[in-house]
Amino acid sequence: MTGLVRSKATLLELSEEAMSLDQLLETVPPREIDEEAVSTRLASVEFSIRRKVDAYVELYDDEQARVEGLKTILERVKDALKGAEARADRLKRLARLVALKTGKAELFGELRSIKVSRSADSLEILKPEKVPERFKVKTLETTIPKGPLKEALVRDEATQAIIVKETGEELTGIVDLKPVYQVRFK
Repeated sequence: MTGLVRSKATLLELSEEAMSLDQLLETVPPREIDEEAVSTRLASVEFSIRRKVDAYVELYDDEQARVEGLKTILERVKDALKGAEARADRLKRLARLVALKTGKAELFGELRSIKVSRSADSLEILKPEKVPERFKVKTLETTIPKGPLKEALVRDEATQAIIVKETGEELTGIVDLKPVYQVRFK
């Protein structure tokens, strides 16, 4: 049996020691042990257990408060990120608008420049059921691969109608070709 209760003992170790002391008092005849010494030791261990429990609960509460604080910080960072992304997107849209309005593909500052270029149009299918059958692929469900359909289409600059290059068939209102612009800040 040890003398003083070890302050560095874990709650589990203290609990095991208390159980073994209880068992010792219950199983060993009183004349074979110093019952008073065992009882004093048991009281000391139980006191240490109570202090450990208090310390564990306090540590847990501190960690929970830290978790909540970090969650709050994380939400603020997410909000700040969304705001920064929205501002960057707005700057790109404004730069594109200025380039389109002025007809200049590149805008120059003293040290920096903005270049706006048009890339391939984006295809949006508005009414899939009205797309001509020759552009559809039979699978478990009928799908419309955008690549071949997009390559077959052209926007008539005079009427802004979307037509099939080979046949002249108009697909305005069924599909739409949207211009895509790349904005580069240098």
